Amino acid sequence: MTLFLLSLGGVPPTGGFFAKFYLFRAAMETGNSQLYMLVVAGVLNSVISVYYYLRIVVAMYFRDALRPLAPTDSASTRVGLLITAIAVVFLGLFPGSFLEGAGQAATAVAAAIVK
Repeated sequence: MTLFLLSLGGVPPTGGFFAKFYLFRAAMETGNSQLYMLVVAGVLNSVISVYYYLRIVVAMYFRDALRPLAPTDSASTRVGLLITAIAVVFLGLFPGSFLEGAGQAATAVAAAIVK
């Protein structure tokens, strides 16, 4: 859960960081001054959101539970969490391989729309 929250906040080296980075970079490369303001607002919101995500982490590890949760200890839950955790870290460490595939998909979609 902590890994996923850090990724949502855009902390490197997670997939969420590179998603925000490439989105903000693409907006900055357009040269549109209105998009610059959106990038500034997006970065500020990302910084603010880290505070809220870290509050959840603090509550998970450093505060007593108000009521106990029933554990879901099934094998499928563990496998699903493991796969998504590996994907978050993989996308953070090796974003280039994913970006190449995304670029090819975007080109194919653009070509299909033009037809």
